[in-house]
Amino acid sequence: MNQFGYGQVESKYGSGQFLKDLQKEFMGDERIVLSQIESRDRILDSIKDFLGKGK
Repeated sequence: MNQFGYGQVESKYGSGQFLKDLQKEFMGDERIVLSQIESRDRILDSIKDFLGKGK
């Protein structure tokens, strides 16, 4: 795997636990790009985060 990207959209219906689990398990692994998306306005920034880390 060259890269794994995961974006967690904040929701009042979910806890966001999967993002927390990934952060804990893969902290420091440069192949993992995680993004917490707080609002619609943040989606483009999240995509840029993913693409900016590509190799």
